[in-house]
Amino acid sequence: EEMLRYFIKKVQNNGKVIPPRVVVAIPSGITEVGKRAVKECAMHAGARCLCVTLGPRGAVYFASPGFESLADLRIAPTTGPVRTGLVPAESVESPADPTGCGDVWGATQFSRLLAGDSLDQAIRAAHRAAARNVGHRGATGLADHLRGKLSAT
Repeated sequence: EEMLRYFIKKVQNNGKVIPPRVVVAIPSGITEVGKRAVKECAMHAGARCLCVTLGPRGAVYFASPGFESLADLRIAPTTGPVRTGLVPAESVESPADPTGCGDVWGATQFSRLLAGDSLDQAIRAAHRAAARNVGHRGATGLADHLRGKLSAT
């Protein structure tokens, strides 16, 4: 918790007009006890939102009251219960290779949040991208595959 608090305070006190965004990434194989511990530590240290990917089970999020999108970071945090939710993963007909799914998920979710999507919309977009990723074997031609273009593999 001290480490999270240190890094959050470090970026909050950087003198910029727009507050920075802090992303805490944790592995999908984390236990329930570990997930609760990270959530409690991150939220107590000042994080406004935490997402945990659960592989084929989807993703769970923990959001402070009033947090729906990155635009809400400009508003002072309110008190109240932490909002939680489970967003189920997209169904995959024939999974081929899960390599890189977490990276694709994280990049898509964060880029959609930066584009202004709500937390739920960003997570659903990330699920779609990860489901598309798992249908491709290996890294060769993956970028084209994710964009819907034909590749040699």
